Amino acid sequence: MNPVDGVDASMARSFEVRLSDFVIDVIARDAPRDSPQVRGRFSQAIRFYLHEASLRRPGWSVPSALRGEQEGDEMRLELDDELLCRLEAEARKQDASLSRLVSQAAIYYAAELDAGRITQRVFDDLGKDD
Repeated sequence: MNPVDGVDASMARSFEVRLSDFVIDVIARDAPRDSPQVRGRFSQAIRFYLHEASLRRPGWSVPSALRGEQEGDEMRLELDDELLCRLEAEARKQDASLSRLVSQAAIYYAAELDAGRITQRVFDDLGKDD
């Protein structure tokens, strides 16, 4: 498993998405935009976003006005096969492009992270193991 992005290289599939400068900056924060660290953060955002699917919190789904393709820079990401299949299925379910869904996942993840709710959910999940 790659320690930077959490993807098992033997089961990883790469794919390209178009991401706006805003979305890349939201995830990159202080890291170089084209670094493996940033690609790893996108993987974490996608994993978190899909984990939250059953909750359907406000702001979770792609707004209907934004479901088509988007302008932006191409970025190659890697996800394990199962996660990529789930992402593609969710994109079909929401009738959104893969790029839009990855963007939505990144924005949702960043908002939850900034609000501190991810930390609280980690603590809540740790408490369930007892």
